Amino acid sequence: MANPDVSSSSASSKRIATLLAVGVALHCAFGVLRIPHAVIGKRVADVTALQDEGDVSWLMARARLTGAEVVLEVRDNTPENAVVPVRGLFKGALEYVPPLLWPRLCCRVEALAAGASEHLGRPVAPYVIVSDGASLLLERR
Repeated sequence: MANPDVSSSSASSKRIATLLAVGVALHCAFGVLRIPHAVIGKRVADVTALQDEGDVSWLMARARLTGAEVVLEVRDNTPENAVVPVRGLFKGALEYVPPLLWPRLCCRVEALAAGASEHLGRPVAPYVIVSDGASLLLERR
């Protein structure tokens, strides 16, 4: 003879497991439905624009700064172990320069000896990047 307490306990456990599974499934479905499809489209457009424009131009344009061509010029014409002198307001466009020029080292022009061709065992670039805050200019040393 079967024990009625055991069978009702088993049925109760199955019912709870089913309810939990349905609850988890509804929670996941609700989460997926809340993702705005415009967000996904915007991210895809951003990735496409980054690939089309290049990292420097895309980043500077999104930050509403000018001077991407300055960073590209220095990046293309200086060795990776170079020291790049910088001058001007650090807040703004110049904040973006060190990571965009990496592994080159950016150094305030005031910290370099006048006319130095080497600093910290690295060659000094023949350029100085100058910033007025929102834009970058390139000067010859």
